Amino acid sequence: MRIMQLRLLSRDIIPHYLKRISKWRSSRLIRVEDTYTTHFCPIPHLKERYGNPEPSATLYCNFILKSLHQFFQLDLLPSDGELQVLDYGCGPVICNVISASKHARSITMAEYTPQGREVVEQWLNGSLTSFDWSPHFDYIVQTLEGKSEEEARERERSLRKKMKGVVSCDLTKDPPIDPQYLGPYDIIVCSLVINTTSSSIEEHQAQMNRLASLIKKGGYLLFVTCLRADGNEGVHQYHYFCGGSDVEYNAIAVSMKCLFSMLEASGLAVVSSSDHLCTGKPDIRSNFIFVAGRKV
Repeated sequence: MRIMQLRLLSRDIIPHYLKRISKWRSSRLIRVEDTYTTHFCPIPHLKERYGNPEPSATLYCNFILKSLHQFFQLDLLPSDGELQVLDYGCGPVICNVISASKHARSITMAEYTPQGREVVEQWLNGSLTSFDWSPHFDYIVQTLEGKSEEEARERERSLRKKMKGVVSCDLTKDPPIDPQYLGPYDIIVCSLVINTTSSSIEEHQAQMNRLASLIKKGGYLLFVTCLRADGNEGVHQYHYFCGGSDVEYNAIAVSMKCLFSMLEASGLAVVSSSDHLCTGKPDIRSNFIFVAGRKV
């Protein structure tokens, strides 16, 4: 009798819990998909990751700014100031196009989240008061390029004039950007995007192909992503935190060999690269790498 009661009880309870688990999984998937649009806070993110452009062993901002500056010292590009530049997945960040701006005729900023686009637009129209980009202009123009403070201020004014659009984008879709902004571009800057929007090598490759399709033949992808810190092959999935929030964000890291193979498969020949060992950040389990790939 007791066994029969337990069987009856389990027959009643198990479907109930299975239904609850299914509902939880469904809601969880929705929350993961909308993590950035729902939870991403631009200003805390900027203060945490971009607060100080000066050299530091742990600060990503300095690594990317120096890497971009060094690329433009290679004299691989025409010096006529006529380049069309796209910062794809720019977030609320404008400093990644400061070095490119002196070579550019037009710059387009593409960002997935509305709140990221809003911060860029605030800087563009001069209404951004919650974060100051002046130290980043000073660091690039004065420290790295050896120019004057007035030239740093002029670079700010020039960048505002050259920004032709702040547009939405989604690298998981075709086309990955508004059709009016498909390019092709001479330079695309893409920093820490595909490693957060893909969960497998297949997805990573598909998204890199979409990005490469926006580049002119002979143009360049300036790409920053994460490498596996353990040196192993395959995909390493991890979580990280952003802007002081307790919300977890999903990301993947791949090996250098895998990354270079995917770049080649997208029609991009690696012309330079540099990596950065990231220490002191418990939420980061990989190393950063900057790669310049030429569209062949």
